[in-house]
Amino acid sequence: MPVYRQSELLYQYSSGEIALGWIPSVGFENKMRKLIQNQKRSYWKYINTATKRVAVIMLAIVITFASAMSVKAIREPVVNTIVEIYEKFTVGLP
Repeated sequence: MPVYRQSELLYQYSSGEIALGWIPSVGFENKMRKLIQNQKRSYWKYINTATKRVAVIMLAIVITFASAMSVKAIREPVVNTIVEIYEKFTVGLP
């Protein structure tokens, strides 16, 4: 879209209150184009922030850990380690 057309749209949507002397930089245009392309993806609304990404990764780790705990060969060493640590550090407590 040409710059003059963008300026007209900005002026129109701002109710004519903004004096337009701004021309977007090439970097800004590239970033906006990438955002628009990413937004077209169906999963964009789920990963558009770092917090959501961290939450999804943590959820995947929890699900993996929970499913691993159903396997006896994995569950017993984990539980034994937790019990040993608890006993080791609670021996001298009143």
